[in-house]
Amino acid sequence: MNNHIFVSLNAKNYIERIKPSLIVPLIFACFVIAIGYLGTNSLWTILAGIVLFAFYLNERLRWGRIYITEICEMPEDKLRITYMDRNEIKQYTGDKKSFRIERNAVRYKLRADKEQYLVFKDEAKGFTLTQYALGDWEDEKIDALMQDWQPETAAI
Repeated sequence: MNNHIFVSLNAKNYIERIKPSLIVPLIFACFVIAIGYLGTNSLWTILAGIVLFAFYLNERLRWGRIYITEICEMPEDKLRITYMDRNEIKQYTGDKKSFRIERNAVRYKLRADKEQYLVFKDEAKGFTLTQYALGDWEDEKIDALMQDWQPETAAI
């Protein structure tokens, strides 16, 4: 099975990847500020809302930094991952047999099952790449990749 493409996505810039995921935290922080300030008339509630949004912003900036745009199987049993580190396009090629994929969820979230991420590891070279569910990487894309990758993960 040579030149099989596991994933192919459009390259979105850094801001386009994280902007949609900041809408709900922004609304929540505004809600905390509005309800808290109306209830207490304290400026501390404004500070609490700003700190809460800053936490979410920092989290999304970190999560959106790496964005995998293509995973392709190459001849001679190699695997090429094309990804963006912020807005810079990079490629990594390694031996397909040494690659492992893990599906995890963020544990500190109330809906951790919705905050999933994939970890790609090249155990031979020590290369690790983490892809969070942002941009076009939603649950459906993660499920499709896991199904397509299933023959390789079943052997683990």
